[in-house]
Amino acid sequence: MRLSNGYTRFTGIALILGGIMPVVGMAIRPLLVEQNFNFQPTDFETVSAQPGIWILSYQVMVFGLFVRLAGLVALGSLHTHTLARTVVWPGVAIALAAIVVNGISAGYYMHMGFWGADQLKDAGDAGKAAFLDNIRPGSELMICLERMAKMFFSLGLTVLGVGLALGKVVPRWLGIAGAAIGMAGMMALMALPLSHVVFLPFDIAIAVWLVVLGGLTSRGVEQEPG
Repeated sequence: MRLSNGYTRFTGIALILGGIMPVVGMAIRPLLVEQNFNFQPTDFETVSAQPGIWILSYQVMVFGLFVRLAGLVALGSLHTHTLARTVVWPGVAIALAAIVVNGISAGYYMHMGFWGADQLKDAGDAGKAAFLDNIRPGSELMICLERMAKMFFSLGLTVLGVGLALGKVVPRWLGIAGAAIGMAGMMALMALPLSHVVFLPFDIAIAVWLVVLGGLTSRGVEQEPG
């Protein structure tokens, strides 16, 4: 039996927005902030030139991450009738924990970039070097959190993809594709742990996957009678 109502449309719209908004936020940012990112003096000059866009980019990204969170929880709730929920819900839980960690690291970079640009606008080279030394411990922690967020979102996506394939609430190939993206993302991060941009293709792949998943979910999902 095919189920299509306001709840499936809500789930689909949340997944679509959760796919698009984080990527849009990254795209409009005047500075590429990915894993292994440490601020340099010229970075604060870039932020100082476009402070409004800098803040807006993170607002769009983080808001989108939490809309993604809502969409994944809603997607999990559509599997209540099937035993595949035993796999779907752990996948959702891991992905959601990763989203929260990602939101924390994004908040750090948003504030530190804006604050640093303001603090260093009249500083000399010595002042800039001292400022960077002062924030280095926090920046190293955020690098770790960024890596964790990407790695464990990929793990959650892998588990979720398997659950979606087993549950057959959405087309089975979507679950297989999600699991493949998640596994490939983990392998890339393990193979190139020091790369600055290794996860960028997976950010885009995840966004496309969520948009397709959301579009199909909004049109209806398969449910057992009763």
